[in-house]
Amino acid sequence: MTLHTHFSDRAPLRILAIFAVLILAGACTPPVTFQVQRPAKVPVQEQIDHLAIGSFRLASGDIPVPDATSGGFSFSSGAKKGLSPSISGFRSEERFSGGEEILELVRAAVVHQLSLNAPYGLINTSGKAEGFTGSIPDEARVGILEATIRFSENRFESNEPNNFLAMIQNKGVSLEQQLLATAGSVAVESAGAGKELPVPYVEHLAALEVQFRLIRKSNGEELAVSEPLLTYYARKWGGRNDTSHLPGKAVLAIQQGFQQDEASSSGLSSGVNRAQLAISDPAEYLSRGYHLKQHSRVALSALAIRTRMVNQVAQRYVQQISPSEEATTLEVLDGDAAAATLIRGNAYEEAIARIQGLGSKSAEDWYNLGLAYEATGQRNLARGAYEEALAKDSGNSMFEDALQRLR
Repeated sequence: MTLHTHFSDRAPLRILAIFAVLILAGACTPPVTFQVQRPAKVPVQEQIDHLAIGSFRLASGDIPVPDATSGGFSFSSGAKKGLSPSISGFRSEERFSGGEEILELVRAAVVHQLSLNAPYGLINTSGKAEGFTGSIPDEARVGILEATIRFSENRFESNEPNNFLAMIQNKGVSLEQQLLATAGSVAVESAGAGKELPVPYVEHLAALEVQFRLIRKSNGEELAVSEPLLTYYARKWGGRNDTSHLPGKAVLAIQQGFQQDEASSSGLSSGVNRAQLAISDPAEYLSRGYHLKQHSRVALSALAIRTRMVNQVAQRYVQQISPSEEATTLEVLDGDAAAATLIRGNAYEEAIARIQGLGSKSAEDWYNLGLAYEATGQRNLARGAYEEALAKDSGNSMFEDALQRLR
């Protein structure tokens, strides 16, 4: 093959740019997203082989509002003004128009999560007594999953006055002057000056509490004790940023404690990252709605928000009673170049064999070996590899964090 090269008067600049990109690429090691296998938090697998979906029922009662005074949240700069009608909390009613839909969504989300990685044979996923068909296994090795659900939501669609300052931009001024003018207009509008106009908005506030109960089919023995799992949603589209129908501190506690992925969703908005997510985790790609055309300023539907919430709760519970896979972003260190390349390509078993065959291992090699072990669910071996890395490089915060993660 003949390589033809043509240099123009700008070729040196292009070459310098290419070298700069290569240098920058080699200077920083990009993080890698691992699908790490996590063991069940409760050893239910030792007691049952099959799992059936039992009664899922809706219950009345108050759902606690997130404690806005704890959790390390800072509210000094996030106070929100109240809108009318105001709500102080969430109240679930046993009978409401969307009750059956919530029950079906929770049931479907749990079955979906169990079908991904759970080692149990699912013998009834409808929750109905007539759902059992075929040969029924030993009832002593069958668990029945029941759930008591509380759900509350408020969706407000209205208008509120907002202040605007008309500004004529002079394209001839410098960038610094344009930025100063824009900042000044924002300050004036925030102070309540300018022209007041009605602005439409949609605010969705919701809370979900699920109490799961896993019992043995033969005698009703409780196999796993679970605390109530809670999740919340609070978001406003349009209108002012400093107003809400829910107390402002509670809104911030919900957003910081339960909607962190939305805050970072802009990082996944590019086509490249979305395509990568579609390949590595199709279920997550679909659950985020990336297959749909959407805009951050367009209000999500009530169904989309409900689906998001029940998926959060279902995933957290199934991780308690079943081994699961979790996407974790970690940095692969240099070490042995071939092994690092294998890990970045998700060839974990090959990377393990490669590093084990090395005559002498550096601290980076031991750490990378720990990553490969952890990604394949071999937590004890991963812990040992991280300890070896720390022994060779004591005080390394990355190695200490890896050990802490496994603990």
